[in-house]
Amino acid sequence: MNELKNEQPIPVYAGSGLVGPAASDDKPPSALDSLSGIIFEPVRIFKSFRQQPRFVMAACLIALNLSFTTALIHQRLGVENIMRAQLERSATNITPEQKERIIEMQAGPAMRAIGIISPIVSLFIAFAAGGALYLVGVLVVGGSVGYRQALSVWIYSALPPSILTAFGNIVILFLNSPNEIDLARSARGLVHANLGIFVDASAHPVLTTAVSTIDLFAIYGLVLAIIGLHKVARISPVKASAIAGSIWLMGSILRIGVSAVSNASLG
Repeated sequence: MNELKNEQPIPVYAGSGLVGPAASDDKPPSALDSLSGIIFEPVRIFKSFRQQPRFVMAACLIALNLSFTTALIHQRLGVENIMRAQLERSATNITPEQKERIIEMQAGPAMRAIGIISPIVSLFIAFAAGGALYLVGVLVVGGSVGYRQALSVWIYSALPPSILTAFGNIVILFLNSPNEIDLARSARGLVHANLGIFVDASAHPVLTTAVSTIDLFAIYGLVLAIIGLHKVARISPVKASAIAGSIWLMGSILRIGVSAVSNASLG
């Protein structure tokens, strides 16, 4: 009994491994975790953007997807063949000699480089503008969000559709011969998961553009954007849907208007 009374408690030192705080389950995901998690756990990833917005790596990955698939399409199908098909479909009022001169000028090394770089520049401009639109939209409905948070929602909602589109482009490019691919539409990618595939683009370019706005990948990105705005800005799903849907509608109307002016399909 005396021995028991004289025993002293064993001190437990911090870091001894005997007793320690439980690991937190709320640890924010890393940048790499965010890239994969946005596909499988979008709610968790968007919630993390409240404290730690992320967009640089996702933006670079989307740009890499775009530049790689564009270069691959040009290499496999031929820039001259693509341009000739586009001119034959849209520019019906010019002579064959004029078409060949245009093709020769546009197929030069400098113009090819511009053809790959300019979409990337346009992409980053669209990123910046999209983040600003989401920011304004949230403020209009009475919510609160920072520009970096709004930009993160815009870019990360576009990432999964971008990955799926790039994968689909590569699969189609190597499973089909060039003769089986619509070269005139290949400049906008080979995957067309929209209603435009049921319309003759050469006969009805504006109608093709209009129905092409109903696109599975666009809808996927729209759903992600609604989730992102709801979780990051802490606004209701109805308000988030109104913001994302309004911006999508404005973009669709703009595409249809450009198609009507140019008399060329953008679908």
